[in-house]
Amino acid sequence: MNYTSLRQSNQSLLQPYLLAVIMIGVVVLFETFGVARKLDQIFYDTYIQRAPIPVPENTVIVAVDEKSLSALGQWPWRRSLHAQLLRYLSSAMPTAIIFDILFAESDKTSPQDDKMLANAMREANNVLIPVHIHPLSNRSGLSEIPPIKPLADQAVGIGHAQVELDSDGIARGLYLREGMGKAYWPALSLAALKWHKDARTSPFESDIDATDTSPYINVREDFRLIPFSGGAGSIKTYSYIDVLSGAIPEEAFQHRFVFIGSTAAGLGDFLSTPVSGLASPMSGVEFHANVFNALQSKQTIELVPPFWQYFFSIAVVLVAVLTIQRIKPERTLPSVLIILIGTCLFSFLLLYSLNRWFQPSTAIIAIIIVYPLWTWRRIMQLNKFLNRELIALSKEPHLSQLSLEKIKPGELIEQLAFVLQPSGWVLLEKSIVHKAEHYEGQMPSVALEPGLWRHEGAGSWVVFFHQGSPWTIGLFWHQDKQIDKKRAHLHRIQLSTTSTASGKPYIPTFEKLARRIEQVQDAIHNMQQMRRFVSEGFDKMPDGVVVTDPIGGIIFANRHSEKLLDSAAGSLTGLPLIKVLSALPVTDIKHWQEVFNQVLLKNRPISVEVRLSHSDIMLQFAPFIPAEPGESGMIVNISDITALKEEQRKKNETIDFLSHDLRSPLVSQLALLDTISRNEKQFTPELLAQIRSHAQRSMNLAEQFLQVARAEQTEKTSFYDCDLVTIICNAVDSTIHSASQKHIQLEFEPDMDEAWTKGNPELLERALINLIGNSIKYSPGKTTISLSLMSGPNEHWSILVADQGQGIDKDEIPHIFNSFHRQKKTETEGNHGTGLGLRFVKIVIEKHNGTLEVESKLNQGTIFRIQLLRSID
Repeated sequence: MNYTSLRQSNQSLLQPYLLAVIMIGVVVLFETFGVARKLDQIFYDTYIQRAPIPVPENTVIVAVDEKSLSALGQWPWRRSLHAQLLRYLSSAMPTAIIFDILFAESDKTSPQDDKMLANAMREANNVLIPVHIHPLSNRSGLSEIPPIKPLADQAVGIGHAQVELDSDGIARGLYLREGMGKAYWPALSLAALKWHKDARTSPFESDIDATDTSPYINVREDFRLIPFSGGAGSIKTYSYIDVLSGAIPEEAFQHRFVFIGSTAAGLGDFLSTPVSGLASPMSGVEFHANVFNALQSKQTIELVPPFWQYFFSIAVVLVAVLTIQRIKPERTLPSVLIILIGTCLFSFLLLYSLNRWFQPSTAIIAIIIVYPLWTWRRIMQLNKFLNRELIALSKEPHLSQLSLEKIKPGELIEQLAFVLQPSGWVLLEKSIVHKAEHYEGQMPSVALEPGLWRHEGAGSWVVFFHQGSPWTIGLFWHQDKQIDKKRAHLHRIQLSTTSTASGKPYIPTFEKLARRIEQVQDAIHNMQQMRRFVSEGFDKMPDGVVVTDPIGGIIFANRHSEKLLDSAAGSLTGLPLIKVLSALPVTDIKHWQEVFNQVLLKNRPISVEVRLSHSDIMLQFAPFIPAEPGESGMIVNISDITALKEEQRKKNETIDFLSHDLRSPLVSQLALLDTISRNEKQFTPELLAQIRSHAQRSMNLAEQFLQVARAEQTEKTSFYDCDLVTIICNAVDSTIHSASQKHIQLEFEPDMDEAWTKGNPELLERALINLIGNSIKYSPGKTTISLSLMSGPNEHWSILVADQGQGIDKDEIPHIFNSFHRQKKTETEGNHGTGLGLRFVKIVIEKHNGTLEVESKLNQGTIFRIQLLRSID
């Protein structure tokens, strides 16, 4: 890497504005997709645990606990017990009684209990009960499950008891309003507070106007985070049985809000909260009591609106970026730590002063990213570059530089315009237009640094020097779909960055590392650029290239030549070329002597084709006679012509096929027609059948030839999920008529309803038809051809086609899938085939990444086994 491109990439990275844009993108990405949500939850839980709100004095819980269950029996209890409890509590004059118990169904066994509970609620006139939103069954959607009508009529308020669980299973808050189709139901605690204040509207009601929504959609509004008074058991709790038996004095409930609900472990109404965690969850009734405490003390917590969440996160990151680029390097780390601590304190103070939760994790992560981008990468990359350059200085050969400095600016801009095709361009000499096309007077908004391309809007600008004079190039793009690629290509063009005659690169003197680079830059810049150009250029060539000295010793070989000649990297250089060529399968060494003679002595190019075990290659020898004496030799170009040879072989096979197999039945037809035309034979049904047979054979040949061609051209991108059971059944249906003519029975009884694979069902069906047709053709009458489909190993399906035919000779099995191959035995017996049917099957199975195997015993039968990959859901 030369200094100009390194300086360009490093300065782009270190530019504070570019870094700011990158970090803004990181913030937006993290906030949009909630990447840091888990870490935010940890911060929030830590804050909540450190500063609980005061335990409410006016709130108590009557708990359905293990003691009560032991005394009163298993749950659910008769509602007459709840009525008895209400009468006792009513006499204590509580402010309100809130049931966290569902009364969704009438008591079928003791219907009078419902009436007793309703009467008790009417007498108390301060009871609130919950509505539940839950699916009626596993397969149904959400539904509102209200309390039964007698109880609902006597309740002073009804509210939902839904709690919102975060992705980690922790309950941190709830929606104050919720309902199917419309957020109609207030939270149970909010309903109690509204009733107590006798307010028509809630002070916490959302400003968002509710719109009509489908009644099947659960609409939720006004999400609030809940601060807790402590862990489970923080709020005063009495056992249900103690209250019912009168063991608790009435003064404990006077002028208090009484929450009634389950705390027994067996009833399952438990929630993990920030203050209780997963180890000691909080009962649902205590959670709602905490919600009530937060509502009445006006300490519920709202999330910072999305706009302000983005704004604060971006602002903190910008402060970090703008701060560290203005301070000394040794103060960077302390400054970053101060900003991190300040971000946490800001989030904490906002939470406890305004009850607003700003999630700090995204800003913290972004700040942590800023520090290594600004410091570590900047210094370490320059140090690594310096070390590489110092080492290269002692190893690099002295080569001349390939540069654009000698090209005239007018020619340079014309070549750029030809290659990149901008919509307009301008060439300026000292701010004066020298040449232009479709130029509308645009100019860069800031001073340009020599040699560095700057992109502004639809323009790209660069300043360079030619013969000591500054020139400016401007290229303009309008609705160019390849603008990014073209601009990336511009950064590969190195122009002169200094007005000095030596062309010495400009290096800022205030950079200590740059001054060290300056010590070695002049010595390596020119030769490194040329060496890379030559070396990489030859290595990227599609063919192998070998260069020899005048006596045939290899002085250069690119990587592709080593690959084509099966040689290790770097092993060819220094070897005699004849030693490498002698390993190739050319029997007579005199052949190579003649090649060397023609090239080195007679200066004539020559080509040699060689067939290797796995490929075909062509060696093209040409004399190499440079201007300097003593550097002559020859250049050998090595090309892989395997594909070309394969195409030629297929072409020859096709020509043979057309000249013999397809032509033969046509000649026979013409001969028969000539015989009829000379009245040597009568036009009998037998003669007509004979002509039809020849015509049918020609058509079969052409059809199978087209099938093979189509299979070879099929692309895997056109494959889709298809059912093998259906495909096999279709193949059986297509061949059952031919089988019945020979009294052959086709059997296929699948053990499964469907077997999915990814492929082309038409080709797979045609392949199976060919296999079944082969079996019918070479099987005697009154036999059976069995097809089976089973689950094979390694996520494969196995298809077996087994017949009781004459079998295949073991010597011919390796060749039966070759094009135009026919068994000797069947040919002599008169069963003339095309030699393309099994070849078609082989191609189709290989296109589907499957395998095709064959087992056969003479006079006993043949089994074809196909394995295809299962389709992954």
